[in-house]
Amino acid sequence: MGSEALWFFAGALSFQLLSRLFRAGQLITLSTEVGARLLVLAASVHEDIYFAREIKYKKLREDGVIGDQLELITALDEKATDAWRQGIVFKFQDSLPMSLKSVFSFKDWDGAMEFMRKNMK
Repeated sequence: MGSEALWFFAGALSFQLLSRLFRAGQLITLSTEVGARLLVLAASVHEDIYFAREIKYKKLREDGVIGDQLELITALDEKATDAWRQGIVFKFQDSLPMSLKSVFSFKDWDGAMEFMRKNMK
């Protein structure tokens, strides 16, 4: 009778442990998919920024802005876009709970885009 109870409790404990491991795995999978989809959204906004910039530069050229002025505007826009990309990655990383920081280990825009491509199926 005693060994049966021991086997029962060992089975119950094993079940609980495996259930928790399975739920943790599901949470990591879900978090990875949600994070990758958020990065898809950020990449789409990034593309829209570049599209808007091209329209802006075309209009500036039509209005006679050329040479150094256009180069300065382009350089400033590129710096602003770089800062936006860095801000997105920083805010993304900063908003993660500690338990997920190792899942999203990228530190820059290129790493975030690589993570997105790898995890979007």
